[in-house]
Amino acid sequence: MIDAGYAADEYWEHPPNLNRLTSAELLALPHTAFLHYMTASRAFRETIYGVSAARAMDLPPRFGNGRALDFGCGVGYDSVSLAERGWQMSLVDLHAGNRRGAARWLEGLGFDTTETALADLPTKWFSLVLSYGVLHHIENVEPVIRRLQNAVAVGG
Repeated sequence: MIDAGYAADEYWEHPPNLNRLTSAELLALPHTAFLHYMTASRAFRETIYGVSAARAMDLPPRFGNGRALDFGCGVGYDSVSLAERGWQMSLVDLHAGNRRGAARWLEGLGFDTTETALADLPTKWFSLVLSYGVLHHIENVEPVIRRLQNAVAVGG
């Protein structure tokens, strides 16, 4: 997970979910209900879009060092899809509500949700950096893209 600093919070008040719950309402669900809701929401999202980003790219199960960064992970739908294909995932989101939602859901699925600052991403570390429907929401995107490029390993 990653800290805030580049995105406007008002855009993210309603994360994508089945019933348009606010971040606070979603996070207030009891643990079991929350995990069930997130799993159903992921399936619903994949039905609407026809496929997850990870599956749409038709990636091999993994390549290179098998480490992937999901930049703008939202609540982690595509990270779960990549993990199912064998990737060791690192998740990044600029909005605190998304980070809290992803951490709560993905901790229950065994993900490491330790937060890191964008500036502290490891250099030349990831074989894959995924950013699906995110960059157009960032006001000053060039330094973010440079940082993400710097995080890609040789051959990634």
